[in-house]
Amino acid sequence: MSVWTIEPRDPLVVRDGRPNQGRSESAARAFPLPSTIAGVVRTRLGLGADGVFARTSADELAALRAVAVRGPWLVEPDTGTFYAPTPADLALLADADRRTIAALSPAPVAAPLLVDEGLPGDLVPVWAQRHEREGKAKGPPAFLRWDAFARWLAGPGRRTGEDADSILQGAIDALPRESRLHVQVGEHATAEDGMLFETEGLRFVHPETRAPLALAVEVDDAAAAKVGSLREGLAPMGGKRRLVRWTRATQPLPEVPEPVLNGASLGDTGSRVRVLLLTPALFEEGWRPRLSPGTPLGPAEGVTHVRLVAACVGRPLAISGWDFAKQQPKRIRRAAPAGSVYWLELTGPPAARRAWVQRAWAEATSDAEEDRRDGFGVAAIGNVLEEGGAA
Repeated sequence: MSVWTIEPRDPLVVRDGRPNQGRSESAARAFPLPSTIAGVVRTRLGLGADGVFARTSADELAALRAVAVRGPWLVEPDTGTFYAPTPADLALLADADRRTIAALSPAPVAAPLLVDEGLPGDLVPVWAQRHEREGKAKGPPAFLRWDAFARWLAGPGRRTGEDADSILQGAIDALPRESRLHVQVGEHATAEDGMLFETEGLRFVHPETRAPLALAVEVDDAAAAKVGSLREGLAPMGGKRRLVRWTRATQPLPEVPEPVLNGASLGDTGSRVRVLLLTPALFEEGWRPRLSPGTPLGPAEGVTHVRLVAACVGRPLAISGWDFAKQQPKRIRRAAPAGSVYWLELTGPPAARRAWVQRAWAEATSDAEEDRRDGFGVAAIGNVLEEGGAA
C-alpha cells in the first residue's frame, strides 16, 4: 500500500448531486466522498501515454474497480498533520464564561427520563451522563487535529468538563467555500444572453492559519500495478477540471494509539470499544453495521462474539454517482456520515481483543466488498467511557 496526497491548487468543485434544472447555482459537498477519490485514482491509473483514458474493455474496467482505495484523509502536506472528523460523541456546552466538553456514552435511562419508542430494544440510549456546568449545546467543528482526536480515542472521560480549547486548538470548523460566476459560451465562442450560472468550490486551506490542506489516500499497489501506475504532477479533478497536484507521500497514515490497544485488553473475558467512522459508511441496514462472522467488524482473531451496544449516528448522506461501465447514474443510497460512533462489546481473551483492534484499525467497515474497495466506512477504534469516569 502506498500513500498519495492530492493537493487542490484551485477551489475544488465536488457537487452534492442535486440537478441544476430550475436553478443557476450548484452546491458543493462539505468534503469529497470516498467514491469520488476512488474514481479519481482509478481514472489516473487508466490514462494512456497521451493522457487519454485508455482502459475501456470490460476486463480492464473490472481490474480498475478491483484497486482498493482508503480515504480520503485531510492533511497538511507541509507539516504532515492529519485531521479527523469530529466524533459524534463529543458535545460542547457553552455559557457566558466558556465552552466545556461533555462526553456522550451509553447508559440506561431511569425515571423520570423517557426515550422514543422507536429505539431498538437491544440498544442502550446515548447521552451525557455527567457534566459539571450548565450551558447550551454548541455545534462542534468539522475536523479535529489528529493529536486531539487521538486523546479523545484514548480517554473521553478524562476530557469531560475540560475547557473546550484543550481539544479544539487548531480544529477546522469547515473548509472555506468560494463561489464563481460563469457564462455559457455558444457555438461562435460568444456569451449566450441570460445564460449565467454559478459554481461553488472548496478551498483547501486552514481557515485560521491559511496553511495549505490536501487529501491523503492509500492505494493498493499490487492491484494498481496490473492496470497502470500513478504519477506525480498536476492533473484535473472534479467539476470545471480544477487542477490538483499529486505527490507520493513519505509519511504513513496514523497508527492505532497504544492506550487504545491497552484499553481493549482490559478484562479477562470481554471489553467494550468505540468504532468511529473516518469516512461515510454504507450498510445494508442503513445506519447499522453487520457483525456476523466474516464481516469487517465481526468475530475474528480469537474474538468469539461482537455485540452492538449503542450508536450515535448523524444525519444520513445521499450517495450516488456515475457508472462508467453501464453509462448510467448509480442508484441513490443513504450512508452513515463520518464521525458516527458505535459502541461494541467484544468477547474473547485479552490478546484476541487486542489483535481484533489492530485488524480493524483504519480498515473499511462497509458491508459490501465493492463499497469497502471504494473507501466507504474507514474507521478508527477508541476506548469507552465507563461508569465512574474511567477511560
